[in-house]
Amino acid sequence: MEKNRVMEKKRVRLLFSSINIMEKNRVRLLFSSINIMEKNRVRLLFSSINIRTQDMTYSLFDTPRRAFALRPDIVLEFGKRKVVMDTKWKLLSDTERNGGISQSDMYQMYAYGKKYEADRIVLVYPYSDRISRTDIEYSSEDNVRVDVRFVDLRTPDSSISDILSEVTKALEWIG
Repeated sequence: MEKNRVMEKKRVRLLFSSINIMEKNRVRLLFSSINIMEKNRVRLLFSSINIRTQDMTYSLFDTPRRAFALRPDIVLEFGKRKVVMDTKWKLLSDTERNGGISQSDMYQMYAYGKKYEADRIVLVYPYSDRISRTDIEYSSEDNVRVDVRFVDLRTPDSSISDILSEVTKALEWIG
């Protein structure tokens, strides 16, 4: 049991570390096994948006000098609309407070939302059987919205495709 959990965590770290360092070409590779219709949708979407990975456009503070760099994993820009995506390797659980989502992660997402003036923040975790909800959404009165989504490591292509479809629909709706 413990050995399986350790192996699952190693797989999670490997998957999410590769996601965290991807560039535009790696994004395309990640989606390479998505079905043909989805591939065409991805190409259309990617051709009309700007994709930045490990973006360092903003810092929390600008004076007296830039300090505390913000570095989201993926920033998608569609005209004046922005979606910021960040990946985490932690396994969430229904038995933990806030499902195991850390307060510092949410502060980070809030900062991304404000500094990037993002229309949407997507926080991506690996799925495990320890979490029952897969549609976790938070919003604040000052228009910061954070959607928590999951990648099932048993079916990563399908999970990534679902997240991509959701983000695509959101970009179409807000664009």
